[in-house]
Formats: sequence, structure tokens, C-alpha cells
Amino acid sequence: MIDGHFTGADREAAVALVSAIGALTALGARYEDLQRRLRTCDDFVVGHAYTAFLAELGGDPRSAARVADRARRSQRSITRRERQLVEVLLLVIDGDRARAAALATEHIAEFDQDGDALALVATWHLHRD
Repeated sequence: MIDGHFTGADREAAVALVSAIGALTALGARYEDLQRRLRTCDDFVVGHAYTAFLAELGGDPRSAARVADRARRSQRSITRRERQLVEVLLLVIDGDRARAAALATEHIAEFDQDGDALALVATWHLHRD
């Protein structure tokens, strides 16, 4: 475990780093749990799309593409809200971050309950790759 003391860091910066490391560690465990559970839920399209998104963010484009294909094949009976959410996430896999950011912003305006799920994507228009 990191002790919180780092050359050049004030207390707040060190605490922020340790917090971010903890969040990444927890995310890794939750991601693995999500992957295990999705094996029994072929029709959980949003889950597959978000897993692909997380794989892409984690630097595993091969897994991202594989899981994204699964999400693309299973979209028959999902709601409009879910279809839009999936579209935003799959645009990230396809490499179209600008369009994903614009659609995420529009989606959140209509479906504010998805704000947490798409907050990162919605802010990408503020940053240049």
C-alpha cells in the first residue's frame, strides 16, 4: 500500500493520488465481476456495451471490439433510451469520440439518469485527442 508521502506533492495531491489508485483498483475488481456476470446474460446489451467501453479505456481494443460486436448483435428488444446509450458507447469503440461526446451530451439532456454513466464521454468535446 502506498503511504501517502511523495516527493514534490503536497498533502492534497498525495491524497488525490492514493484515492485515484484506490478507485482504479476497485474498478478492476468490479470490471472482472461484470465480465463474469455478463457470460450468463446474452441479452444485457447495455452491460456488453459498457464492458466494451471499459475495455477500450483500459487499453484492450481487441476485447473491446469482441464485446462491442456482441452488443451490436443483441439490440433487437431494447428501449430507445438503451439504444442511444449503447450507440454512444459503441461510437467510442469505433474511434469517433467527438460524435460520442455530442450524442452523450444530448442523451444526458433527455435521460438525466444516465449522466453518471456518460459523464466522461460527454466532456470529451472539451479536450483534444
